[in-house]
Amino acid sequence: MAANKPTAVHFALIFFVMAFLIAAVAAYMQTKAIAENEARWEKAQKDAQAAKKAQQDLDDQVQALKRVIGYLSENVGYPNEEDGSVLAQAKADLEKVPNLTEKTYRAAVAQLLTDVQNLQKERDAVNTDKLKEHEELLALRSRHEQVNDQYKQQAQKAEKDLRDLIAKKEEEIRAKETQLRQLRDEYNRVTREMDELVDAHRKEKKRLEQQISFLNRQVDYLRARLDEATKISFEEPDGEITWVDSGTGMVWINLGSADNLPRRMTFSVYRKTHHGVARGKDDIKGAIEVTRIIDAHTAEARIMDNDIYDPIAKGDPIYTPLWNPGQRLRFAVVGLIDLDGDGEYDRQRFHDLLLAAGASLDNEVDDDGNRIRYIHFPDEFVPWDESMPGLDVHTKFLIVGEIPDPSQATRQEDIDRINRIIKHHKQMLEEARMQGTRVVSLSDFLAWMGYRPQRRLYIPGMTQRPYNLKAGAASATVGEAVGNRTSTGTVSGLFTRKRKLRYSPSTGQTSKRYSGGGVP
Repeated sequence: MAANKPTAVHFALIFFVMAFLIAAVAAYMQTKAIAENEARWEKAQKDAQAAKKAQQDLDDQVQALKRVIGYLSENVGYPNEEDGSVLAQAKADLEKVPNLTEKTYRAAVAQLLTDVQNLQKERDAVNTDKLKEHEELLALRSRHEQVNDQYKQQAQKAEKDLRDLIAKKEEEIRAKETQLRQLRDEYNRVTREMDELVDAHRKEKKRLEQQISFLNRQVDYLRARLDEATKISFEEPDGEITWVDSGTGMVWINLGSADNLPRRMTFSVYRKTHHGVARGKDDIKGAIEVTRIIDAHTAEARIMDNDIYDPIAKGDPIYTPLWNPGQRLRFAVVGLIDLDGDGEYDRQRFHDLLLAAGASLDNEVDDDGNRIRYIHFPDEFVPWDESMPGLDVHTKFLIVGEIPDPSQATRQEDIDRINRIIKHHKQMLEEARMQGTRVVSLSDFLAWMGYRPQRRLYIPGMTQRPYNLKAGAASATVGEAVGNRTSTGTVSGLFTRKRKLRYSPSTGQTSKRYSGGGVP
């Protein structure tokens, strides 16, 4: 019985058999799963290789397409991308194609093919026109060659004619040159003779000018001597004294409104026994100034200057160089004008005297040495030059004022001014000589017109004035130099014989006091 009971060996054997069976089943199951997995792996590898090959094919196609369309960017991109992808570049290029309704490369190529065909048609038309123009050009070239041949023939003929003409002209030129040399020699000979004649004429002219200058100096000298000796004057008295009131110092003259006599006109009064008016100062006995026009031929005047030994009397002739009935007299003046001898120039006052008398100037040299010619005295004038007329037959007198000495000037501008005055003085003297215009000094002119200085001014330090006080003036400060205060030794004219006493011829009768019939 004991032999039929299970033992540990039995259990171990069962366990090993069961373990073996489980291991066999597990191995079988594992082997089957491995086989299945290997089959699936192999299938997956085949699918992967097929997919990879398909992907490679697609990539090759994409690369080929990019090469065809010209975009090699790595990123193909999406339709709405704006980066540098292939689609973005293609989209940008398609936008550049004009008149493209469908934004595809097919439509773009079709549009471009259409444009190309149109351009080809235009090119064919242009080629046709070009061919036609080429044919016309060939025709024109043919005509041009014909014209050119004609021109060449004409040019050759013209050149031959030109050579013949040049030869002929050269021959004429040689003949002219020969004639020119002869004429030049003749000209040189005539020029030498002319120079000799001109030199002889110049010497003769210089000799004659020296002779004329010498004769002019003699004439001027003799004229001055004759004038000094005879004092010829062609002037006539303007009127005479008709009534004298010695108490009031008034006179009447035989000139008035009918003679256009202006008020304040001054006259010099001459002796009845004068040797001619406007000759000098010796025959002048006084001066008057018109104060009132009474009627047609009567005017009242005041006595401005009178000779106590030969007072103004009825019938004395009167004269002024400034005025003439019915005429506007013209004068010329050169030199400085000092009416009062006070060292102050009175050119404006001299103008006023002329204007008041109705007279005028036609030529004047001002204080700066500038000569002017009056268009309308005294406001309208122009600077005088050599082209303008100078003194003429209508100039009554050339009045010569003070001609300063340039050696007394210290400043160069004063020397230049004085030299200009001297130059114009000489020129105007020559013009007066040529025109026969009488030259008078300013002092004689003033004496003839009856002008008397209105001021007796003393200025300390100024001694070269006829009316300055010579002595007795008080100094403004201690030690101030006032000039020469010593007496000049000149006696008043009232006490000299400068004023001649009226000559009373003897009647030949003896006073009764000394006769035999006198009272014892």
